[in-house]
Amino acid sequence: MSVFGTSMYWPRKPKPGAAHKPSAFWNFTSKIAVRRPWITLLALVIILVPVALLFTNKRTFDPLQDIPNAPSAQGFHYVSNAFGQGNVLPSQIVLQSPDNLRTAQGLTTINNISVTLENLSSVTEVQSATQPTGTVIKQFQIANQNQQAAKGLNQVQSGLTTLQNKLSPSSASSATSGTQKLVNGSKQVTSGIAQVGTGITSLQKGSAQLATGATKLANGSQTVTQNLSKLASSLVQTQQGTAKVAKGLTQTATGSTQLQAGIGKLVKGEQSLTQGSNTVAQNLQKLATSMTQTNQGAAQLAQGLGKTQQGASQLASGTKNLAQGSTQLSQGSSLLVNALAAWAKANPQASQSPQWAQIVGIAQSLAKGSSSLSNGLNQVATGQQSLVNGLGQLQTGATKLQNGIAQQQIGATQLAKGAQGLTGGISQLQTGTTSLAQATGQLSAGITSLANGSQQLAKGEQQQASGASQLAKGSSQITTNIAKLGSGATSLTNGAQKLAGGTTSLAAGSKQVTGGIEQLASAITQSTSGLQKAANGVNQINKGVKSVNSFLTSTNEATTTGNPGFYVPTSALTSKNIVKTMNAYISPDGHVAEFTVILNVNPYSMTAINDVSTIKTAAQVALLNSPIHSGTIYATGTTPTQYELNKISNQDFTRTVTIVLAAIFLLLVLMLRSIITPTYIIISLAGTYFVTVGILQTIADTVLGKPGISWPVPFFAFLLLVALGVDYSIFLMSRFEEEMHRGLSPKEAIQEAMGKMGNVIFSAAVIMAGTFGSMTVAGVSSLEEIGISIVVGLFLYFVFFLGFFVPAMAAIIENGHFWPFTKPKTQDMPRVTEPSVDL
Repeated sequence: MSVFGTSMYWPRKPKPGAAHKPSAFWNFTSKIAVRRPWITLLALVIILVPVALLFTNKRTFDPLQDIPNAPSAQGFHYVSNAFGQGNVLPSQIVLQSPDNLRTAQGLTTINNISVTLENLSSVTEVQSATQPTGTVIKQFQIANQNQQAAKGLNQVQSGLTTLQNKLSPSSASSATSGTQKLVNGSKQVTSGIAQVGTGITSLQKGSAQLATGATKLANGSQTVTQNLSKLASSLVQTQQGTAKVAKGLTQTATGSTQLQAGIGKLVKGEQSLTQGSNTVAQNLQKLATSMTQTNQGAAQLAQGLGKTQQGASQLASGTKNLAQGSTQLSQGSSLLVNALAAWAKANPQASQSPQWAQIVGIAQSLAKGSSSLSNGLNQVATGQQSLVNGLGQLQTGATKLQNGIAQQQIGATQLAKGAQGLTGGISQLQTGTTSLAQATGQLSAGITSLANGSQQLAKGEQQQASGASQLAKGSSQITTNIAKLGSGATSLTNGAQKLAGGTTSLAAGSKQVTGGIEQLASAITQSTSGLQKAANGVNQINKGVKSVNSFLTSTNEATTTGNPGFYVPTSALTSKNIVKTMNAYISPDGHVAEFTVILNVNPYSMTAINDVSTIKTAAQVALLNSPIHSGTIYATGTTPTQYELNKISNQDFTRTVTIVLAAIFLLLVLMLRSIITPTYIIISLAGTYFVTVGILQTIADTVLGKPGISWPVPFFAFLLLVALGVDYSIFLMSRFEEEMHRGLSPKEAIQEAMGKMGNVIFSAAVIMAGTFGSMTVAGVSSLEEIGISIVVGLFLYFVFFLGFFVPAMAAIIENGHFWPFTKPKTQDMPRVTEPSVDL
């Protein structure tokens, strides 16, 4: 300044001794405030208080609001629209426990916490070691375990029903019917064989007589040929032979007729025997199928019994765990009720808060859950007794079924042997029948030839009677016929021999058939007895299966009508998939478990932030009522971090405001040597802040489209407005004291000070407003809000608080300005000259 001198004001040239022009605006406002101070204060209250009340401390912790058009923000919105807002940035609840969480008790504890968190209205889904996809692993649900056992019992019941149908009396009646047909056919074969034997006896007698007659006839023929003189004797012998031949032919014809009838009956018996054999074969095939199905049903029964026993063991373990959980739940409920009652008694006012009502609601839900768990334990105990009874019936029926199957197998073996004997007898019977048919044919041919010879012999005898002249011719014919008769007798003998052989074979076959039929009847009797016992055992097993299945089906209804229950089988802890899931959500040492909580709101919203405390409280309550109830609940992730930031920022803001205002108050007291004046200056600064943030929150909601003010803006706005405002206040009040030192009254002094300092403070405010106002075009909403808050705050402080409030308070207080300090005497005050500023 000494170097440049007056050139500093180039291109202006200020006149020496020129002073500042008074501020017309502050002269106007000070006059109104000094003349009507109370009305001015009332008007300020009416205008500014409603604006200040617009501020509800709605803040946003969403950093995406600062850069809404950035690609990362756009990507966030696309993902949230496609999969839900909570899926973009889920929160994590962490359980740290000194106990091992890689056990059945640990997984039960994790499931209790997961279910409790999932029931909260603000939570969409919870992923943990027991529900990695958001739903509980079905393998761990008691209802699902019962359902699997019920399915196994359904298969057993289906197999038993099929087995019972196969073991029905109709199967035994079919076998008995086939056996009866065999018996009837055997009787017919036996009758036919008897008749054939009778015919063969007669045939043998006739054949013997025929042979004798043929021999005598040959002798007679020779005698006739040698000596006609012996014609009479020969004729007599011939007549005798003829008579014997006639008698033999009669007997032969009778035997042939009986033989034909026996062969007919034999054919019928063979047909009946064949039908019976076919029926036996079919019944054997059915019996084999029934045996196969019986073995399958027995295998299914064994498998179902194994599943049922496993389900019964799991049910017993689950009941034991439920009983322990019920005891712990009752104890925890009692402790919680006592603690709540003691706390409510010690803190009657705090017990009226909504959080207290929520805690009471959780306690009531806990009590209801304890009652429901007790009822469920009673039902499980009843069902477990039914399960034990049903398993006893299953075991008894299974034993009878095994005995019946063993007898059935023995009967089937004997039946197979009888069927083999029957097949061999039928083969021999067919062979004997064929031989008998051949012999019968030969016999018929011999009888025919014999009949022809007998007729010719009769004619020869007639011719012998008529004349000796024809004797030679008749003798020749007799010789010829005798030869034919001999040939017929030979054929008849051969046929009788073959017939005897066939009869022998037929008798042997008939014996084998009879033995096979007897074995078959015995086997069928034993098989029928075994089938009946097996049917009784199947019936008892079926009843036991129905009883157990009814109980398991009723427990399965818990999946839709109640709590499906939770139980971790010990074998599941070594399952590959379960171990993989535990590795994803439980630490290797088993002391830390993670829960992924997906909210149904924006993870940056105040709704989500306020729900963090509720989520932690619910998790802690669930932990206290779990098998493992020792541990600490932590929350991490975007939303819990913002929750902690909100909590800390509120605490820091309150602490900062208190420290800053207290420090400024002390400095003003020391500088202004007054307590009253610093008090209403602090009031003006606080009023400026609240009115400013009220206007800023309205702008953020309506203009910027944000759910609230960015969380750091109130902090910076307060510091900047207080720092600038206290500077301007010090400027004004220092001038006010100077004017009072000149001997002016407080009203005159404040008017004089405001007129002389108005333009200076206005210039400074405009410069600061312009500087911070440039932040409104920064493109980041937080900076824009800070710039808007400084511009609006400086305007409010300059126009309303310094323009009206401060002079009105000075006029009201007047000489109390220096209280409690002593007011200096006017004559002791140095005379202050007007400052001259060359502009």
